[in-house]
Amino acid sequence: MTLDSAEDNPFASPQVDVVAAKVSRKKPTRLSSDALATRWERLGASLIDLVIILPVVIGLATYFLPMGSNLRHLHNQVVIFLTSMIVSWSYFLLVNGYLLARHGQTVGKYVCGIKIVLQRDYRVPPLGHLLLTRYLAMNLLAQIPWVGGLISLVNVLFIFMPDRRCLHDHLAGTIVVRSSVRGKPGRRSKRAALELPTLPESPVENPAESTAVQASQDG
Repeated sequence: MTLDSAEDNPFASPQVDVVAAKVSRKKPTRLSSDALATRWERLGASLIDLVIILPVVIGLATYFLPMGSNLRHLHNQVVIFLTSMIVSWSYFLLVNGYLLARHGQTVGKYVCGIKIVLQRDYRVPPLGHLLLTRYLAMNLLAQIPWVGGLISLVNVLFIFMPDRRCLHDHLAGTIVVRSSVRGKPGRRSKRAALELPTLPESPVENPAESTAVQASQDG
């Protein structure tokens, strides 16, 4: 008596489909153009944020402009630069810090229904990552003499690329999408996804009984 396959052998050990048990690590599906924030939405959000920060800019200009010729001294320029940075960034965090940390939004983006997410998994970036790589890095590059203005122009022109990502988005690995876009599962869900599938339980057969049944069928 020969057995044609392992399925016909009651004494064979359970077989596991190794290929099916492997966990595939696929990249996130590419977003459709409808999920991306439009250029007009991003422009509207930027204008709203500009209006919000405008009082600080006017206040700093009103305070420092009366210095007149003293602005030519390097020491005064450094003091003005550092003071402006500290005041403007403090105000920016006061107004937008909570929204950025929780939802990846400034006030302007919140009003326009768009948000900043990581390109790799569409989740809201950590606040420190946003501030350092997306805002501060671009702000410092714009201060470089002679080429800072060109960098700022290139940063804006990048919005006309198909993925609508500005230069600061490339630096931070972010993308701006509609608020309805949801990120990938968190760490807990990822760990659960890596667990191998469990095999369904099958009734344990009595070897002697199985042999007797097989002999009666052969007879």
